[in-house]
Amino acid sequence: MKLLTRPLARWLLLMGLMVLSASSFAQTCPTGSHVNTSGRFNTCTANPGWWGTDPKFTACPAGTYNQYYDKTTYYCTAASVGSFAQGTGNSQQTACPANSTTTATGQSSCQARPGYYVANNALNACAVGTYSATTGATSCTACPANTTTASTAATSSSSCVTGPGYYMSGGVATACAAGSYSVAAGATSCTPATAGSYVAAAGSSAQTIASAGYYVAT
Repeated sequence: MKLLTRPLARWLLLMGLMVLSASSFAQTCPTGSHVNTSGRFNTCTANPGWWGTDPKFTACPAGTYNQYYDKTTYYCTAASVGSFAQGTGNSQQTACPANSTTTATGQSSCQARPGYYVANNALNACAVGTYSATTGATSCTACPANTTTASTAATSSSSCVTGPGYYMSGGVATACAAGSYSVAAGATSCTPATAGSYVAAAGSSAQTIASAGYYVAT
């Protein structure tokens, strides 16, 4: 058997060392990087959500993201309004859940929209009779006395309207006087009782028809 020449033996030894070195190198890339095999030699380059060069790679800060591989300099994008990027090293932004949003770019969490509030780490709609006019509320504001809202998730004080038996007068909910009533929420005046009917008490939401054998004096 013919012996290998020295140059050939050296070349084979060098190739073996390079293969061994590449195999070992792939197992020791720093956090936030991966083995890039696109070049002549394997190198560690940045993952999405990170940037830098071997041996130092830096995660994109909270509120930002980077969707590309192999960025050597800062390449982090602020999350857009209505989206967020929680924690560090994000490769993408995430849309805020329904009924929540952000009011500026580069946010790491979302806030409740008007009409909603956050309590015990849960997003809730304001109950009937309450409202929230601001983003990021942690509670809702009760409507003034004798007023309510037509539904949940009201967004302003103008959503508060008078309840049955009341009407709005000068911005104040006022009870209908005896002899008159209001049926629907949001009334601006009261309806007088019709002939043969009566309303005995203030704040009533209906009239009463006189029973047989009785009459209503006018």
